[in-house]
Amino acid sequence: MLVPENFTDFLFWFKEATEASWAKQELQSDENIAPLNAKWVGMNESEIDEIEKKYQIKFPPDYREFLKILHTVNFKPKDGQFFFNWLENEQVVVDKLNWPYFSISQDRIWLKSWGTIPDSQDEIVNRFNKWYREAPKLVPIFGHRYIISEPCKGGNPILSVVGSDTIIYGWDLKHYLLSEFSENMPDELFEKFYDEEDGSWSNDYKDEIQDFFDSNWLNSSYDAIPYWGELIKQSGGSWKYQPRRK
Repeated sequence: MLVPENFTDFLFWFKEATEASWAKQELQSDENIAPLNAKWVGMNESEIDEIEKKYQIKFPPDYREFLKILHTVNFKPKDGQFFFNWLENEQVVVDKLNWPYFSISQDRIWLKSWGTIPDSQDEIVNRFNKWYREAPKLVPIFGHRYIISEPCKGGNPILSVVGSDTIIYGWDLKHYLLSEFSENMPDELFEKFYDEEDGSWSNDYKDEIQDFFDSNWLNSSYDAIPYWGELIKQSGGSWKYQPRRK
């Protein structure tokens, strides 16, 4: 098996793979690129409990496991656009917790299940505010990626939130991490393909990894996601995931 099936084993594997990748990179001038000595820094259980109390949120169990093993990195990324530090970056945390509401509310969305769109902008805003208060909270992970906090179980989806353009970026944390960090994954996970049209080589995940992606997409449903599924489905239009493997 190319990638460990057990989630905790996968996180340790992912830690080793990304740190090895960073160690091989040439020194970068971009502050958002990891330096050569970049390492992950985990949290302990009591620290995670305190963060939940401080920000009045509940982390799903797989994200708690992520925080214990990975959490953040030992370098300071520009504008917090990497894995920020829950223990130290209070303003970043507050901004990220507020981002989904600020971002989505600006688009004056109206979900189909709410009925006829009223003429009053105040009514539109009030209806959204009620929906947002009832919806499961979004927990920031990386940039504008968020994990849905409820139900409080492993395997919740990860969303990319940019206003009403809110989409699924991973059907679970493993799916998300393999997608977001494909550039840092070991060479043995990929096959090289030559594109005759533009005369260049590209790397695609091997069938085992691609089948994992395809299975997640084809066996998951927006309708199963409380509240957020309707927004994602409505903003996605006619787009449909196309598996690479038939």
